[in-house]
Order: sequence, then structure tokens, then C-alpha cells
Amino acid sequence: MYHGKIIALKRIQKHVSGICVDVGCGEKIFKQYIDKKISYYWGLEYPQTLAASFLNSRYSKIDVAGNAEALPVKNESIDTILLLDILEHIRKPEYVMQQAYYSLKINGHAVITTPFLYPLHMEPYDFYRFTKNGIEALANMSGFTIVENFKYGKALETFAVNSNLFIFYEIFKLNKLVKKISLIKKVLLVMVLPLFLLIAASINVVAMIAGLFFDSDKYPAGYCTVLKKTEIFE
Repeated sequence: MYHGKIIALKRIQKHVSGICVDVGCGEKIFKQYIDKKISYYWGLEYPQTLAASFLNSRYSKIDVAGNAEALPVKNESIDTILLLDILEHIRKPEYVMQQAYYSLKINGHAVITTPFLYPLHMEPYDFYRFTKNGIEALANMSGFTIVENFKYGKALETFAVNSNLFIFYEIFKLNKLVKKISLIKKVLLVMVLPLFLLIAASINVVAMIAGLFFDSDKYPAGYCTVLKKTEIFE
């Protein structure tokens, strides 16, 4: 999780309170920011998604295995629902939004993050990328009031993150081939790896400096959204 997203999560933690359900909790990364603001926390994860990701070795971290489209909670029993980087992995995200709405108490909040410019991941369970307008449309269809909806990640920071991910994914692919190539090629590969690391570091430095002077709303890493349930929605 990089700098821009950490800043965004710290900004929205003020809307978290009471009984909190973290849908698609993964490693429970956000929990450290909200422990003092909530009375109870439990994390839910979809078993099939876990099996398709590197998180399967950390399966014991979750509290409940279940389906985000059919949350195992009573209506109007939750104060805060976290939907952090999961809507893109749901075939019918509108169902999840409706479930979140029904599960929340009046004046409860749904806290959402969604990636926008980010590589495919956790395939084959990566279905969508949402714009700011797309998230607002989902929220309005489900009856939510929008409290905050803002992008995270400066344009050049987003470029740097994706460039680094590309570099390291390619290195990983190269490493897979090590056993199949000759000793000379192995030596050459080891010699090239520091170059990749230098390129990645250079991209980060340039993006950080240039980002102080230039940004654009058209190239976000993703969006953070806070929604509020203000009335019963039929």
C-alpha cells in the first residue's frame, strides 16, 4: 500500500465507528487505523478469491468466510461497512451495495476504495474499474447519500507505481525461467537485476519531485468514497 492511499485512508477514518464489518478484509490492513474508533470488528473474506491470491497463506487472519452479495448479518445491525478494493472483484457490485445498505443502521457509513489505473490482479476475479461517476451512480441506485468521493494518488505517482509493478512482475517472470536457462544466461540475469532496481528507484524519485509541480484528476490510482445511510430505502 503506497503513500497516496495511506493518506486517503487516514482522511476517511473519521467516518468509522461502532460495529465494523470489513468485507473482503484480506490482511486487515485498515484495522490498525481504526482500532480506537470502533467497538467491535470482524473481517469477512470470499474463500474462492482467497484461493486465487497470495493471501491464501494468511487465511487464518479472517474471522468469517462468506459472500459479499449475501452478508451473514441482520438488517440494520452494523455501524460501519468497509468495502476496500473489493467491488472490482464482484460480478454484480450493485448487489453488494444493496446488501451494505440493508445491513447498516440509520446514519451508518460505508467506506469504499476502488482502484482505477492499476494492473489486473487476483484473476480470474478482476472484473471492473470504476470512475468517480461510476461509484456515484452505484451509490445513488442503492439509496446512499454521498459524504465524500475523491481520488487518491497523484498522476505521476500512479505512473511510478504501475511502472514499478511492471518491472517487478517481469523480473518475477524471468526468475521463473532461471531453471530452464544456461549458466551464462543465469549470470547475465543476475547482472541485469540491479539495473531494474535502479530504474525503479529513479522512476520513484522523478515522479515524487515532478508531482510537486504537476498533477491531473484524469489519472488517479483509484477513488475513496464515504457513503451514509440516511433513511430506509425500498
